[in-house]
Amino acid sequence: MVQAIRAAADIEISHRATAFAHFAALTGAHKKNMSDALKDFEIRFQRSRQLEAVRGFVARQKAAISSGTTTDTTWAAPLVAQNTLERGFIEYYRTRTVLDKIQGFRRVPFNVRTSAATSGTAVSWVDENQPTPVSAMSFEGLQFTKSKIGGIVVITQELARSSDPAAPELIRDDLAAAMAQYSDEQFLNPSIAATGASPASIVNGATEITSSGTTLAAFTQDLEDLLGALSTNLTAPYIVMRRSTALWVCRLKNESGSDAFPSMGAMGGQIWGIPVIVSDSAPLDSDSPAQRNIVALDAAEILVAEGGVEFRTSTEGTIEMVDTPDSPTTGATVQTSLWQRNLIAIGVNRFIRWQRRRDGAAAFLSSVPF
Repeated sequence: MVQAIRAAADIEISHRATAFAHFAALTGAHKKNMSDALKDFEIRFQRSRQLEAVRGFVARQKAAISSGTTTDTTWAAPLVAQNTLERGFIEYYRTRTVLDKIQGFRRVPFNVRTSAATSGTAVSWVDENQPTPVSAMSFEGLQFTKSKIGGIVVITQELARSSDPAAPELIRDDLAAAMAQYSDEQFLNPSIAATGASPASIVNGATEITSSGTTLAAFTQDLEDLLGALSTNLTAPYIVMRRSTALWVCRLKNESGSDAFPSMGAMGGQIWGIPVIVSDSAPLDSDSPAQRNIVALDAAEILVAEGGVEFRTSTEGTIEMVDTPDSPTTGATVQTSLWQRNLIAIGVNRFIRWQRRRDGAAAFLSSVPF
């Protein structure tokens, strides 16, 4: 029964996300004229389960007030919590990211100063008439400046106006996949250091354990060392690995020929009671052939600030169609006219930042061959 309810909820999320993606594309195709976009949507998807949600979304946009976002503190932010098209897309997107599959992060606000402990209090047994130990905790001040992950997906006018039911799903999947892959890579890749615009990954500068072999005994010892490198209380522990690594782990056999990790599968599971998250965005190293990393973390000791998701569309202007655009542009920068090429650009921004609360909150196992 529970599985049936969850499956129905997943289908509903998928419907809302698809409806949002297609309506966003139609809005761009009609040069942001929502009335015309709604008429087009009604003609093409008159039996859509989400038609009323689209109509409600358009009605909310007609009020003569300043534009709102999903991150402001007045009228627009509460809309994200409702059963709207934007919410559908966000929920669909979040089912695809490591960051949103992990529960127990320590949430902090943007642009508000907070504190983190860099060393804890020492305690010990105290005999009668003996002194109790005294220690000085160490703290550091933290303030999460607002940062965002952003991207643009470009589609043709024909795709936006297509009545093919696969078209809106294609738009939805492209938007969600691009954001999910990048955020996971930034969150997990040990080589990602902090810059002014972005945080370091949670394992940048963390303890590295090098794989000692491919036998069950070697892997078991590596796991023990990896988890031992976490110097926290393991309040919310997680292990993250690629799907190919999960397949290898679930095939390991013990001396009796039984599965060494019976709770593991290709889609994840548990190792020693610790949840395993599977993501093909988990980092590879620079070796040839590339080898895998396995990340262990305590979510309770990871600070995360989040401010929502924004969307925008345009059919005018010029853009540089590369994933590393020039900044600033030069005479050699090649730009594409959206109007001339009959294209629609759909932009997505997610406001988010993370940081280890303590150095021992995360570690990674490197050089895993599978």
